[in-house]
Amino acid sequence: MISEEEAYEQALRLHPELMRWSERDYERAERRDGVNWRVHLYLDAAVLRRMSDRALPDASVVKALRQRGSSKREAVHEIGRLLTEAIWSKLAAQEIEQGRARADDFKEAVRDWPNKELDEAIRALAQ
Repeated sequence: MISEEEAYEQALRLHPELMRWSERDYERAERRDGVNWRVHLYLDAAVLRRMSDRALPDASVVKALRQRGSSKREAVHEIGRLLTEAIWSKLAAQEIEQGRARADDFKEAVRDWPNKELDEAIRALAQ
């Protein structure tokens, strides 16, 4: 499996427009557009890292989506959408259970998270 750093570099290559951004640019974009590009890149990196694990369906699904005409970026974003929904559900359940969710829970939830339901939803993208 590729490292988190390598995955993040690959995520940046999916968004070349962000490669030269300063911290101020990220903050400005978030205020202006409501998009947290740091989180967006981290999610893309999580998908790219999952793609490097042959036990997970992500790489074959990206390949199938690309054969149907999607760009790599679009395919990664499709899987990222499912990953985000799964993380959101997990964190919401934690918050209900514990009365709160910690910021570190997000990063932990993304890292190497094996989840059969998520893997099945990702596989369904290729059908």
